[in-house]
Amino acid sequence: MTAELPKGKSTIDLFADFIRYLFNSTVAHIKEVEPTGEALWENFESTVELVLTHPNGWEGRQQELMRKAVVQAGIFNEDGARGRVTFVTEGEASANYCITNVKAGELLQVSAISQFSGRLCVNAATSRQATRS
Repeated sequence: MTAELPKGKSTIDLFADFIRYLFNSTVAHIKEVEPTGEALWENFESTVELVLTHPNGWEGRQQELMRKAVVQAGIFNEDGARGRVTFVTEGEASANYCITNVKAGELLQVSAISQFSGRLCVNAATSRQATRS
């Protein structure tokens, strides 16, 4: 794997291409799969929000670059991107996934909490016999 970007492409260009592809594929899927997909999309298009994940250490500068890529992708204009693009860290996203996907009767075990590093490690137990740590 090469570390070089394609000639004439910046990191923002690549992210804009990728997010445009994901967004357009999602819209196409909604329109094709849902029985009232066209109408559904028309109703919600003006209120759609993007929630993007990023590595735990990223902050304002990196988030602004991601927001710029969303604008470059043509999904939102600059004002829209400021109000309709939000960010969560990968750690927050994975913890949320575990919390919302644990079934009734299963235990959610928090294996480590570090208040200084901002890290929360969550393990979702898959059996009723799981013990609390």
